[in-house]
Amino acid sequence: MPSGSAVLNYAPAIAEAYYQKIPLIVFTADRPWEAIDQGENQSIVQFDIYKNYIKKSFELPVDCHHEKDLMYSDRLVNEAFNIATAMDKGPVHINIPLREPLYDIVDYTKPIEPKIIQQSQLKYSISQVDEIRLLNQWNQSKKKMILVGSMPQNDALERLLEKIVSETDTVVLTENISNMRSTHFIPALDPMIECIDKMDLEECIPDLLITIGAGLISKKVKMLLRKKSLKAHWHISASHEHWDNFNALTEVIQADYTSIFELFLKEKLDSNYTVLFQKINGQINQFNEKFMASLPFSDFVVYKILNDSFPPQAHIQWGNSTPIRYANLLENKDKSIAHFANRGISGIDGVVSTAAGASYVYQQGLTICITGDISFFYDSNAWWNRYLGGNFKCILINNAGGNIFKIIPGPDKNADVLDFFETPNNMDARHIAAQFDIDYIKVENELELKAQLPVFLSKNIVGLPSGN
Repeated sequence: MPSGSAVLNYAPAIAEAYYQKIPLIVFTADRPWEAIDQGENQSIVQFDIYKNYIKKSFELPVDCHHEKDLMYSDRLVNEAFNIATAMDKGPVHINIPLREPLYDIVDYTKPIEPKIIQQSQLKYSISQVDEIRLLNQWNQSKKKMILVGSMPQNDALERLLEKIVSETDTVVLTENISNMRSTHFIPALDPMIECIDKMDLEECIPDLLITIGAGLISKKVKMLLRKKSLKAHWHISASHEHWDNFNALTEVIQADYTSIFELFLKEKLDSNYTVLFQKINGQINQFNEKFMASLPFSDFVVYKILNDSFPPQAHIQWGNSTPIRYANLLENKDKSIAHFANRGISGIDGVVSTAAGASYVYQQGLTICITGDISFFYDSNAWWNRYLGGNFKCILINNAGGNIFKIIPGPDKNADVLDFFETPNNMDARHIAAQFDIDYIKVENELELKAQLPVFLSKNIVGLPSGN
């Protein structure tokens, strides 16, 4: 439990959990009430300090002199846990003020059994009237597009969407961290959107857009659909966010995904919408194969080789900026591999720390962190812990600066991009590896990369920088 200014160091992780709807219990130690704002050590105001990024803040009593004080504390802690794990999940904060002496050991002869207050889980559903209304709009729409944002693997939903797509008037577009893999879906949606935009394929613009999951990475799909003045956009979420990312939101549906899509299983419409997308996707795949074969050793080649080399059961933790965008251009068909990224607020804070923590929890396979140099060095304290195991691998794509600013529109045309955007550096990860006594491999060309990858994936290796 941190206190004082250290409490603020939790903020990036808490904000990320808030927007990714991760149940997180945050404990902080505090000074007693009479010491706050009195010039005492570590005496900042801590109650509700994360108020914009938590579901609720709690503060325990300073002293417990009576049995009812313990009952009150029990109730607060139960409420905090139940709020964090409710259907609309998220972080909660429990602040614990303490008086000195802090280090005396108190021997309680009477064991304290905490009270557990159970909370039933809600299941949101819509009324029969709304079912009929949505079904009518579904049937009136000859071209339906389902965009899937970031979400954990969901086999039941994946199978349900496969059945819906087979009705030939619906397309499902996914991103890498959607964790939806099917030959019926359009993966790596950016190449598809680029093709639709450049060729002005108006027949590909949907009558009805449906979004599920967390926020989308692709800026291309947002820009394209915003300028097309969509007729209807449904957003389905248990948390009823009003995300109007395409300036066309017409319906917020607070319900479980499967309960909504099951409504449409028996509806069959005469449309070639799905066939159209599959045809374009086949042409894109042919072009990509030729394009990749012609590329010299570069960042993109490295990402492609890595993507084709992930072992079964691996959990991939993609870094923000360049890594997650390259990942969005690549397809991995192995359903046993799960993809994650800190896309709640898309910051570089804690990329390696998140992966290190995930590797401690997930022991069934490898956790592989793929990050750029700015994120890696920014989070170098991630290696300062006692819980790293041989199942954690970190791949550093070291291109000596924030290369994303050479790619995204805007900064790429700015004369000051080098000084004010990229953060150029000459840092070398070998010194961090040596400091923390962790194995290290460096490769600088395609032959070295392909030769060292099997070694890297079988040993307790931390760094695999690649030069251009």
